[in-house]
Amino acid sequence: MPGTAKAASVFVKDAGWKVGEVGDAGSFPTSSVMFEDGFKSDAETLASDLSDQLGELDVVLITPEVADVAGGADLALVVGQDDQGIAG
Repeated sequence: MPGTAKAASVFVKDAGWKVGEVGDAGSFPTSSVMFEDGFKSDAETLASDLSDQLGELDVVLITPEVADVAGGADLALVVGQDDQGIAG
Protein backbone atom coordinates (compact mmCIF):
# COMPACT_ATOMS: atom_id res chain seq x y z
CA MET A 1 0.00 0.00 0.00
CA PRO A 2 1.47 3.36 -1.01
CA GLY A 3 2.73 5.42 1.89
CA THR A 4 3.03 2.55 4.35
CA ALA A 5 6.84 2.64 4.58
CA LYS A 6 6.83 6.41 4.89
CA ALA A 7 4.20 6.29 7.67
CA ALA A 8 6.27 3.69 9.52
CA SER A 9 9.40 5.82 9.16
CA VAL A 10 7.61 8.65 10.98
CA PHE A 11 6.91 6.28 13.89
CA VAL A 12 10.61 5.35 13.99
CA LYS A 13 11.75 8.98 13.91
CA ASP A 14 9.19 10.03 16.54
CA ALA A 15 10.52 7.28 18.82
CA GLY A 16 13.96 8.92 18.65
CA TRP A 17 15.64 6.60 16.13
CA LYS A 18 17.56 7.55 13.01
CA VAL A 19 15.75 6.82 9.75
CA GLY A 20 17.82 5.74 6.77
CA GLU A 21 16.65 4.18 3.52
CA VAL A 22 12.88 3.90 3.14
CA GLY A 23 11.78 1.47 0.47
CA ASP A 24 9.99 -1.69 -0.52
CA ALA A 25 11.57 -4.89 0.80
CA GLY A 26 8.87 -7.16 -0.61
CA SER A 27 5.82 -8.76 0.91
CA PHE A 28 5.87 -10.07 4.48
CA PRO A 29 2.86 -11.44 6.38
CA THR A 30 3.76 -9.76 9.68
CA SER A 31 5.76 -6.74 10.73
CA SER A 32 9.18 -7.23 12.27
CA VAL A 33 12.40 -5.55 13.27
CA MET A 34 15.33 -7.22 11.54
CA PHE A 35 18.88 -6.90 12.80
CA GLU A 36 22.46 -7.55 11.74
CA ASP A 37 24.62 -9.80 13.94
CA GLY A 38 25.39 -8.07 17.22
CA PHE A 39 22.35 -5.78 17.22
CA LYS A 40 19.59 -7.98 18.66
CA SER A 41 19.32 -5.91 21.86
CA ASP A 42 18.87 -2.71 19.82
CA ALA A 43 16.25 -4.45 17.67
CA GLU A 44 14.33 -5.51 20.76
CA THR A 45 14.42 -1.93 22.05
CA LEU A 46 13.15 -0.56 18.72
CA ALA A 47 10.36 -3.17 18.66
CA SER A 48 9.35 -2.11 22.16
CA ASP A 49 9.46 1.58 21.23
CA LEU A 50 7.06 0.94 18.32
CA SER A 51 4.65 -1.38 20.12
CA ASP A 52 2.02 1.34 20.68
CA GLN A 53 1.82 2.05 16.94
CA LEU A 54 2.42 -1.42 15.46
CA GLY A 55 1.67 -3.90 18.24
CA GLU A 56 4.02 -6.75 19.05
CA LEU A 57 6.79 -7.01 16.48
CA ASP A 58 8.89 -10.07 15.70
CA VAL A 59 12.64 -9.56 16.16
CA VAL A 60 14.60 -11.62 13.63
CA LEU A 61 17.97 -11.78 11.91
CA ILE A 62 18.02 -9.65 8.76
CA THR A 63 17.56 -11.43 5.45
CA PRO A 64 19.88 -10.74 2.50
CA GLU A 65 16.99 -9.19 0.54
CA VAL A 66 16.13 -6.76 3.32
CA ALA A 67 19.82 -5.99 3.95
CA ASP A 68 20.13 -4.95 0.29
CA VAL A 69 17.22 -2.50 0.62
CA ALA A 70 18.36 -1.26 4.06
CA GLY A 71 21.56 0.19 2.64
CA GLY A 72 23.90 -1.17 5.30
CA ALA A 73 21.73 -0.31 8.31
CA ASP A 74 22.14 -2.42 11.45
CA LEU A 75 18.35 -2.51 11.96
CA ALA A 76 15.42 -2.57 9.56
CA LEU A 77 11.72 -2.21 10.27
CA VAL A 78 9.72 -4.38 7.89
CA VAL A 79 6.03 -3.50 7.76
CA GLY A 80 4.01 -6.61 7.05
CA GLN A 81 0.59 -7.12 5.60
CA ASP A 82 -0.81 -7.06 9.15
CA ASP A 83 0.03 -3.34 9.45
CA GLN A 84 -0.74 -2.09 5.92
CA GLY A 85 -3.50 0.17 7.27
CA ILE A 86 -1.09 2.58 8.98
CA ALA A 87 -0.85 4.73 5.86
CA GLY A 88 -4.38 5.93 6.43
